[in-house]
Amino acid sequence: MVTYSKRKWLNHNDSPLTSSVVAYHGISQWTEDKDITFFEVSDCINKIRLHKTNIDSMSDFIKKLRILSTEANKFANWLENNQ
Repeated sequence: MVTYSKRKWLNHNDSPLTSSVVAYHGISQWTEDKDITFFEVSDCINKIRLHKTNIDSMSDFIKKLRILSTEANKFANWLENNQ
């Protein structure tokens, strides 16, 4: 299986804040021979994880990520235009 594992800090390098995004697809370290796919966003206080469940197809999960991306971009654009 091809593994994807990416972690990215959302703050500038000298920030004391811990906002980050993690994207992962690969073998689970907790369950043998089981793959796991998720996209996680966290800050100092909260964390959300969009997780591909057993009943999601990969296509379903990709659609969820695309919707998330589209809505985040719309919100960022609105904030830029209304600050």
